[in-house]
Amino acid sequence: MKLELFKTILLLFLVALSVTLTLNIWSYQGNYEYAEEDQAIDAKLNGTKQTKRNVIKPSQILFHEGNETFGYKNKVKETEFYSNLREWSLYNFRMMDEGEEIPTDTAESWVEIVFPTAIPTSVINELFPTDDSLLYDSEFKRIYMILDGTLQQGQVIFASGDPTKMNLRASVQNIAQIQEFLDGTQQTEEFTEYVNVTSLEQSTSVYIPNEPEIVGRKYRYTAINPDTSTIQSIFFTNPSSIVSSPNPEGGQVYSDSQREVTVRGYYMEYTNFLTSENQNEQINTVPNTIEHLLNTSLDYINTHDGWLIDEGIQFYLSELNRLTNSIEYRMVHQNYPVFSYEGLATMELTIQNMTVYQYRRPLMRLTQSYDREPTDLMTGKEVLQAITTGQTNVSENEIQDIQVGYRIQQQPGGQIFDLIPTWFVKTYRGWQGIYSITQQGGE
Repeated sequence: MKLELFKTILLLFLVALSVTLTLNIWSYQGNYEYAEEDQAIDAKLNGTKQTKRNVIKPSQILFHEGNETFGYKNKVKETEFYSNLREWSLYNFRMMDEGEEIPTDTAESWVEIVFPTAIPTSVINELFPTDDSLLYDSEFKRIYMILDGTLQQGQVIFASGDPTKMNLRASVQNIAQIQEFLDGTQQTEEFTEYVNVTSLEQSTSVYIPNEPEIVGRKYRYTAINPDTSTIQSIFFTNPSSIVSSPNPEGGQVYSDSQREVTVRGYYMEYTNFLTSENQNEQINTVPNTIEHLLNTSLDYINTHDGWLIDEGIQFYLSELNRLTNSIEYRMVHQNYPVFSYEGLATMELTIQNMTVYQYRRPLMRLTQSYDREPTDLMTGKEVLQAITTGQTNVSENEIQDIQVGYRIQQQPGGQIFDLIPTWFVKTYRGWQGIYSITQQGGE
């Protein structure tokens, strides 16, 4: 009798437990924040926000004296010079006449500021103090500052380098004070010779430092885990609907049928397939301007504090392409560009239908740095000689630009990233390292 009573009580307990679990499953809601319409929730990457003034920086600052060209030996000094220069007040903007030459031939000296890509002239008043609204629809890739005594007033020319685009001229206030600053700079700072590169692919001059002062570094890093709801909520409106699967090419793919994030190591690529469905509509309704690309990309990265900068590491605007609706921000260390074949050194966005269609970026942040052994780097003249004599992996007539920078490479064991000083050349295929068999070895 007691055994039968025990069985009855046990059965009633199990039935009650089953009913309770069933009700909990039916009433359960995932612990996620849902976004309205097509916007991701307010998730962050614990980085910072940036402005146009922060990310638009020159790749070179050159000082011309007659036929000689010089640049700072310590490239960090360029940042200090540019910060000072941006406090100069500009006024009286006007268009240069069609075919009018930039008057460097009649100047004793001038400063040339080179940007890595075309910048819309509409942002000039966000970079410099001006008294004009600057409604000119043009762009610039170089700034020429002709501030010596050969002209009646200071000349600042924003040059597009494109014969179909107009150049802008402006005057600068306090010319005497600026000239005194330039004279003092040239007397107190250390400079290195820059060599002019002759190229069939480049209509404007390209200069490279003959003896660059660049030192490699080792970096520890922190990685971003793509499995967390924090990062998934940046790209997906409902993280509970995400399906994860291995990528046949390696890594992991996260998808909700409308958006997809592909992760390979410390690199990710986000695609929003909803934007491609109305791509034809975009052609007719969305202005295809570099200013639109710049504004949209900055706003998007800022929404999740995606600028992971630290201890000499920055991200600067490096490419704007209105034909592909794409924009790129490159990692920079101590004012030298960083290059990677694994996507670890750039943030790239493609804009369609006023929305981010693709977003590619690193999933790691360089933090604490250490010294590394010196690198045997060719001089600028040796680089040019190696190219012209066919001793490198690039052809002379392919050259669009040459830069000295860093190649980022993970050490065996995975705890450290190396920033290795390397020469790079830009061709129609993009950026690639310059390697000499006798001096730098292979990739």
